[in-house]
Amino acid sequence: MRRLFTIAALYMLWALVVLASAFGLVPIMSSTGTGADVMKRIAAPMIGGIFTSFLMELIVYPAIYAVWKWHFEVKRSAPALLEEG
Repeated sequence: MRRLFTIAALYMLWALVVLASAFGLVPIMSSTGTGADVMKRIAAPMIGGIFTSFLMELIVYPAIYAVWKWHFEVKRSAPALLEEG
């Protein structure tokens, strides 16, 4: 149970880091002063990258790991099934 809370806390911390990073770039995206057009071109891909990496870590990487783990478990258990049959 303690391990579960630790993992949940780490995901929550990661979510807060992503939100803080994205909201930190919002003033750059809404600025209108000198050099704002250049800074917006820099900040827009950064915001997109922050959210993309967050979604990849929460959705895509666990799915890839589950498929990879399933593949090796099936591969490991296949010789035992052949010997029984």
